[in-house]
Amino acid sequence: MLEFPRIRQELIQENEYMTLTPLLLHGAEKAEARAMKAEWRIPSLKGELRYWYRALYAPRFDKTTSLAAAEGKLLGTAGSGGNEAQKSNVVLSEGLKKLRAEDGKKGPYIELYPPKQQATYGFEPKKLFSVQFAYQDEATRSIFEPLLRWFELIGGIGQRSRRGNGAFQATTDTFDSIEEYLDEIELNLQKIGIRYERNGQMLKTKEHSTLQHSVPTWKQTTVGCLFKSEVEARKSIIENAYQGYMYDGKKEVSGGIRPRFASPYHFTVRRIGQHFAVILTEVSYTLSKDTRTFDAAKVDVYHFLKGGKS
Repeated sequence: MLEFPRIRQELIQENEYMTLTPLLLHGAEKAEARAMKAEWRIPSLKGELRYWYRALYAPRFDKTTSLAAAEGKLLGTAGSGGNEAQKSNVVLSEGLKKLRAEDGKKGPYIELYPPKQQATYGFEPKKLFSVQFAYQDEATRSIFEPLLRWFELIGGIGQRSRRGNGAFQATTDTFDSIEEYLDEIELNLQKIGIRYERNGQMLKTKEHSTLQHSVPTWKQTTVGCLFKSEVEARKSIIENAYQGYMYDGKKEVSGGIRPRFASPYHFTVRRIGQHFAVILTEVSYTLSKDTRTFDAAKVDVYHFLKGGKS
C-alpha cells in the first residue's frame, strides 16, 4: 500500500479495474516521443472526473464561478487570473497493479469511418490496473465516491473514448442483466441527489440547469444493443451511429473545431453477463442557432441504439 502522509488509513481505498476495449493513452513526452509510447497517467483520469463533476453538479449552481470553486475544492486547481492554486482534497495514485509501458503496444486498434483501421499505441483489453484514492476527510469522501462510481459506470478514458474506445470496468462489477446495470446507475443518482426518471432502458434527468449553455450538463443515459464481443460493439458504433450523423449537414453533433465545441454524445461499452452493451450518455449543449439538423441526427442515433441502421 502506498503512503499518504497525514491521512488516516480508513480514508484510503484501492479500486481494481480491467480494460474492456483498447485504452489509447499517450505518455508525458512531447511530439514524436509521445506518439511512440502508451502510458497510464493519473491526470487523464482526473480530467475525466472534472468533466463529469461539472456535468452532474451544474444544476446546483447559478454561476459558473461557484461551480468552478466547488470543483477546485474537491479536485484542486492550478490557479489563474490572480487566484491561488488549490490542492485537491482527494489524492489519486497508481496502485500495486500498474499498466506498464511495455504493455502499451502498437496494433490495429481503431476502427474508423470510412471503414479502415488505424494503428496506434495503446493497452489491449483484459489488462488489469488499480488506483488508490485518499480523502482528506469523510465529507470529501461522501462527495467524491458517487462521482467516481458514476465514471465507473458510464465513463471512458483516452483517445476516441467518445466512440467506444477506452472502456473499462471495475473488477467487482459483474452485471447479469441490463436491468441490474441500470439499477446501479439509479442508486448512484440517488446518492448524488439528482432527480431523474426511468423509461425502459433510458435514465433521464429531471433537473434544470441555468448553466447548460456554457457547461455540459448530464441529460440522459441509454443502454443499447448487446454484442458477443467488444470489437462488434465498437464497430457498430462507428459504422452505424457515426456514419449516420456525419451526413446531410449533421456533422455538428460529432463536435467541431471552427467554432470549437465537443459532441454531446459519449458512447462507451460495458460488459453485461457474457455480452458487451453499447452505452450512450447525452449531455446538453447549445450546438448552433439552427438545431434542426441536430434533431434529425438524434433520431438516427437513438434508432441505432435500438438495433436499427443509420
